[in-house]
Amino acid sequence: MRKKKNQNFLKIPLSDVEIICNDFAVFCDYVVGNRVKISKNTGQIGKKDCFELNKLLYRKEAYEKATRFQVYYPIIHFFHYIALKYRILEFNTAKNGLVYGRNYGRYQDAPAIERYVLFVLNFLFDVSYMGENHFAPFHIEPFFGWVDEEKPEKGKTYQVPYNIFREDHYSGPGNGITPYLEELRLIRTYKRGICSDRSELSLWEIEGLELLEAVSYLYNERFTEEEYQGDVDEKIEYYFGKYMDILEPSQKKHTLSEIFLPIEITIKNQTIDLKVSMRWYDCSRTIRMNQSDSLYELHLAIQDAFDFDNDHLYDFRIGKGALKKTYCMAEYSNYGDELPVEETLIGELELAKGENFTYLFDYGDCWWFDIKVVRIADGNIPKPILIESVNDAPMQYPAWE
Repeated sequence: MRKKKNQNFLKIPLSDVEIICNDFAVFCDYVVGNRVKISKNTGQIGKKDCFELNKLLYRKEAYEKATRFQVYYPIIHFFHYIALKYRILEFNTAKNGLVYGRNYGRYQDAPAIERYVLFVLNFLFDVSYMGENHFAPFHIEPFFGWVDEEKPEKGKTYQVPYNIFREDHYSGPGNGITPYLEELRLIRTYKRGICSDRSELSLWEIEGLELLEAVSYLYNERFTEEEYQGDVDEKIEYYFGKYMDILEPSQKKHTLSEIFLPIEITIKNQTIDLKVSMRWYDCSRTIRMNQSDSLYELHLAIQDAFDFDNDHLYDFRIGKGALKKTYCMAEYSNYGDELPVEETLIGELELAKGENFTYLFDYGDCWWFDIKVVRIADGNIPKPILIESVNDAPMQYPAWE
């Protein structure tokens, strides 16, 4: 275990810390001030706005035309994820644009060092925005292992082995860690390594910047708490307090601590009509529920409407891209990332008219259902009711002759 350093030995240049904070402010002001349209299919910013926004950031992608989707702009994609995850920005009522969210003021009031730590922790422990093949903190371990061994000095250029940045060689969107290391002012890249078709490797050349030593030390603090097992958001909240106690030991309360608290949502006295369509079949049922009903009750209503036997596992998948969430029965959660259907009320999802999500029943036969919000109205009903039925449903277990 490392001996703990006193805060005085951790060099935290505020000018470097403010780089990513200022860029995030530019991101928020641009998408809100310009009323940027958000795709209803992907939930993301369009190609033209990504191209224009990229020009305003510290760490830029060298694209000459507005021909690439949001995922090809790692820093914009990261900011989009953070803004929505912490409700710094939120979707407007129509879900086709973003507005300043309920946590925007809290974020704005926080000191730059707290905001910087928020970005660092999400980079270290939550890689949802990077894609399905990334697992925190494995994406960053080779790099910090190299830092721990080499102990790079500011102002000196180092050759870095290929395997440290191996994912940066891939052409797919969202791969690699160098964009985030550069935006966080941890490194400066002078030469990118090249992996040719003949497997010829060339080394990277980088400079470790002043913040690298401090962030590397904070990162290694996680090894002193190996027994701490929590989900991603719990881990980020835990280490935020731990890191801030190291960086600002005199502070008794940190402004951003409350950003991790769940948002209290008042379930309105409303009903919601959901059109449930069987994928690959010309068959649908429209079900009226209360916003105060749970996803478990919606599951039961769907089973009843389609005359299924409710004898298999299932889940609901709601949201788009990195912000998509899966809801299932608590006892059948596989990875700890799924949320319980029994404890999730439909109103808590803040669904809008026209919004879509999916329901998967039976992981063997895979009965897929597409659900669309067709109406939200004031009032309540004693129990879910079927208000429209289109065509007969296929038999769950067809009798084979």
